[in-house]
Amino acid sequence: MAGGSATSSDRNTAFAHLIDPSRTWYSNRRLIILHAWLVLLLITSSTNGYDGSLLNSFQSMPLWNDYFNQPQGPTLGLLTAIQNIGSLAGLPFAPYLSDGIGRRPTIWIGALVMLVGVAVQSASRTIGMFIGARFLIGFGLTFAANAAPMLVVEISYPPYRAPLTSLYNSLWYSGNTIASWTSFGTSKINNEWCWRIPSIVQGFPSVLQVFLVLLAPESPRYLVAAGKEKAALHTLAYYHADGDENDALVQYEFEEIKAESGSTAKQHPARHHRVPGDMESDMGGWRLFHGGPPRSAPPVLDERGRDVVCFTMQTVCSAQYALHGNNAAAHAVIAFIFLFYAFYDVAFSPLIVSYTLEILPYSLRAKGLNVFSFAISIALIFNQYVNPIALKKIAWKYYIVYCCWLVFEFVFLYFFIVETKNHTLEETSALFDCEALQELQQATARVIAEVRHEAKDYDEKDKVSDV
Repeated sequence: MAGGSATSSDRNTAFAHLIDPSRTWYSNRRLIILHAWLVLLLITSSTNGYDGSLLNSFQSMPLWNDYFNQPQGPTLGLLTAIQNIGSLAGLPFAPYLSDGIGRRPTIWIGALVMLVGVAVQSASRTIGMFIGARFLIGFGLTFAANAAPMLVVEISYPPYRAPLTSLYNSLWYSGNTIASWTSFGTSKINNEWCWRIPSIVQGFPSVLQVFLVLLAPESPRYLVAAGKEKAALHTLAYYHADGDENDALVQYEFEEIKAESGSTAKQHPARHHRVPGDMESDMGGWRLFHGGPPRSAPPVLDERGRDVVCFTMQTVCSAQYALHGNNAAAHAVIAFIFLFYAFYDVAFSPLIVSYTLEILPYSLRAKGLNVFSFAISIALIFNQYVNPIALKKIAWKYYIVYCCWLVFEFVFLYFFIVETKNHTLEETSALFDCEALQELQQATARVIAEVRHEAKDYDEKDKVSDV
């Protein structure tokens, strides 16, 4: 059976009992406030998606092309790649900033740099000015995109952590859609504001983050690592238990965080094996990611199997059209492309970020996410430069390479996926390290024992009252 199923555990029954069923996201005031802060962090992905669509929209505008003298050749190539180059330039610094000064200040710095970039882009008079602005946007985005998803996963209320973290990468499409429709609407303006307005709109999420993100809660994991245990406990209690620092769930989380922080100091060797060894690339354009998805192996395997079928049929139909000019096959290619991405986005889009964050311990989380981002950048470069050449040389036969890779992914996921469902963040990262998992169990044993003792006393009193 798949590795994920093999590593599942029922140990979290005791943990589930620590959660107050009456404390829900829609009825608890402090959880509502917490989720409002999380929205502020999640829009980082929307900003990324907005930027991903913006340049394509500009290139479709005659007025933008005329304003910058019809950029083409090397200039157009640099214009297309410069945002990604800016992102790569920020990668060596982002994880050290996230771990060194905290998640919130890193997001703030990233948002501020992006805001400067957007201002320069919106006011651009020359193509050089526009290219420099694109570099700044990519540079700033690297810092925000490194710290924001980590802060989401590290401050979320445990029952909601998985869906909220999975929502991060999914929101990329929201920004992409807003950029497309904004540009479509302003394209009817017959002056340079047809492209300046969408550029200005790009800065709105960064404005919100610059003014508000430093007021958001800091990661309790960062606070413990920085020696601020009292502040970490206060943050957990305030948002997860209405301020009760003695709440069983809060104590359970706090003990786990402290245990992992102490375990990190020992630097278990197994923890360093998961970053370089778990890199895969996805067929949607050689999208590389760290780890393999899911919270539940069977659904992802199911979707991956459907991806194999859809892409194989897309390849067959492409061959039929190329060899025989079959118009029905051409229409089928469009349908299978749609189906492929539908199945891909059901499982892989939400999980490639959330799973990466879950399986990494605190000491490696920022750096591991950085490896993920670097792999994405390399994949995009590959997609931009290699795919067009290969398609021009061998046409539909190039799709066979993707089919083979999908089969490899399916087999890899089946045998090596590690299940993360129903584990706390610290337990998930410790699944790769038996010694660390034992330390977590020992650290939380006292909390579990006290809860069971209180429950037993309550049951005994209840029986006496009934008599």
